[in-house]
Amino acid sequence: MQIFVDLLLLASAGLIFSIGLFAALNGKNKPSKTAFAVFALLLTGWNFSVYKLSGSLTAPDFKMWLQIFAVLGVSAPFAYFHFLSVFLDSDFLKKWPAAGYGTVLLILGYNAIAGFSDQSGVIFASFSIFTSFAILICSLAISRLIYRENILADKKSRTILTASFCNFIGAALVWLYFIPLLPALGWLFLLISISLFASYIARFPAFEFRAIFFQSLKWIILAGFAVSPIIVLVYYNHSWIAVQKNVALALASLIVLYSILAYLLLIQPMIDQLFGRRLLKKQEALRSFFYSISTLGSLDELLSKTSDFFQKTFHFQRVRFFLFDDRKHKFSLIFSNPPSSRIKKEIFTVQDNDFWDYWASDNRILTPRDASTFENARAAYTFARLIKSQDSDVLFPLVFAGNFIGFFALASDSLKEGLRLDNLKMFDEMRDELSIVFSNSILFSKTGAWNATLEAKIQERTKELQKIHDKLNNERNTAKMFSRIIVKRELEMIELKKKVKEMPV
Repeated sequence: MQIFVDLLLLASAGLIFSIGLFAALNGKNKPSKTAFAVFALLLTGWNFSVYKLSGSLTAPDFKMWLQIFAVLGVSAPFAYFHFLSVFLDSDFLKKWPAAGYGTVLLILGYNAIAGFSDQSGVIFASFSIFTSFAILICSLAISRLIYRENILADKKSRTILTASFCNFIGAALVWLYFIPLLPALGWLFLLISISLFASYIARFPAFEFRAIFFQSLKWIILAGFAVSPIIVLVYYNHSWIAVQKNVALALASLIVLYSILAYLLLIQPMIDQLFGRRLLKKQEALRSFFYSISTLGSLDELLSKTSDFFQKTFHFQRVRFFLFDDRKHKFSLIFSNPPSSRIKKEIFTVQDNDFWDYWASDNRILTPRDASTFENARAAYTFARLIKSQDSDVLFPLVFAGNFIGFFALASDSLKEGLRLDNLKMFDEMRDELSIVFSNSILFSKTGAWNATLEAKIQERTKELQKIHDKLNNERNTAKMFSRIIVKRELEMIELKKKVKEMPV
C-alpha cells in the first residue's frame, strides 16, 4: 500500500511538473517539450528514489547522493524559469535563473564545508518550495507589469501563471512528503513578505526595477563563481570523501557545471548584444530595409515599407506618420497602419512651440519614461498629452537640417518589445539616415508634383498657342482669299476699261 502511495505521488508530481513545462514551452517544437517534461519527471523520481534507497547505502554514500539529488531537485524551479524566459525571449527573465543557480551554488559550497546533514535537507527543501512560490508571485508581478489591464485576458499571461502555479504545486508535493513543514508562523511570515514584495514591484516601473535590483543579483552570482574552486578543493581534500572518489568527482563535476551555467546566463545579455542571433537578425533586417528603400521615390511606398519594417522587426502593433507643414504650422496624419478614426489627424504647433522647438533641437526618440526629463513643465505637459492622445509608446522624430519633417507614433505589443533598450539604441542609430531618406523622398515627391504642374501648364500654354496659331492661319487665309477677290475685281475692271476704249464713239 505504501509503495502504491509513493508511486501515486511520484506520478502526480511528475504530471504537474510536465504540465508546467509544456505550458512554459508552448509554441516551441514538440521534441523539446517532450524532452523537458521527461527531464522534470526524472528530477522528481530521483528525489523519491534516493530516500527509498537510503536504507541500503552507507552513511557517507547516502549523504553524497542525497546532496546531488537535492541540488537537482532545488534546481528544477530555476530550470523551469529558464525555459519560461526562453519562451518569452526576455533577457530580463533570464537574470532570475542565473541568480537561482548562483544561490544553489552558494548553498552547495556551504554544505561542502560544513557537511551534509538532516538540517541541510530541510534547508534544501525549504529553499526549493520558497523559490517555487517566489517564482509564482514574481510571475504574477511581471504579468501585471506587462499586461496592465487584465492579466487573464492575454494568452501568454495565462500561460505564465499556469506554468508557475504547476511548478509551485509540483515542488511542494515532492518535498513536503518527506520533510516536515517549517513552523507555521515562519511560513506565514515568508508568504506575507513575498506577497508584499510582489505587490511593491508590481507598482514599480519595470525599467527602474531592472536597473536597480539586478545589480545586487550580479554580485551574488559572482560570489558563487569565486567560491566554486574552493568547493572543489574542499571536496577532494575532505577526509570522509577520499574513499568515494567517484562520488566526489560526480559532485565536483556538478559544481563546475553549475558554475559554467550561471556564468553563461550572467553574460547572456552581452552575448546577445555582441554575437546574439536576434541582434544579428535585426541588423540584417535593418540593412535590407535601407537597401530596399534606397531606390524608392514614392512617399506612399516608403511609408508602407517602413511600417512593415517596424511591425515585423520590432513587433509594433500600430504605426502612424505625421507630416509637418511649415506654412500652416501643423502636423497632418498621412499614414496609419492599421487605420484608426479615433485619434486626432491634425496637431497644431502654434500654442506649444516650447515643446516642438525643444524636440527639433534635441532630436531624440521619446518614450513615456522620458516625461520626467523635461526641464520645462509646459513642454513636459505637452509631451504627456501628445503621447496619451496618440495611444503610443514611442515617438520617432524625423529632423533634417534642424527642421521637422514629421514623426512616427509607434504602439508596442503587449510584451513591450519595442521599448527594449537595444531596440531604442538601434532606433537612435537609424534616425538620421531615415530622416535623410524621408527628406529626399518628400523633396522628390514635391519635385514630381512641381514637374507635373509645370508640364500641365506647358501643355495648356501649348494648346493656347496652337489656338492662336490656328486663328492667325484662318485670318491669313481669309486675307488671302479677299486679296484674290480684290485682284480679280481689279483685273475685271481693267478689262472692262479696255473694252470701253475700244468701243466706237
